[in-house]
Amino acid sequence: MNILVINPILYTAENLIIPEVKTIKETMIYGMCLGFMSNGHRVTLAASAEFKPVEEEAY
Repeated sequence: MNILVINPILYTAENLIIPEVKTIKETMIYGMCLGFMSNGHRVTLAASAEFKPVEEEAY
């Protein structure tokens, strides 16, 4: 099954400032997507561009 997860905010910003992060692998939504994938599903995670990691990642 193809699953689209729309989660605009990947983590909570501190003091209304969105920090730059290297990876989203520590977020709960990433773990949930991995759970879907481990059950054989194809997952796309859509988030706001402000939460994009500063380094390119392969998932």
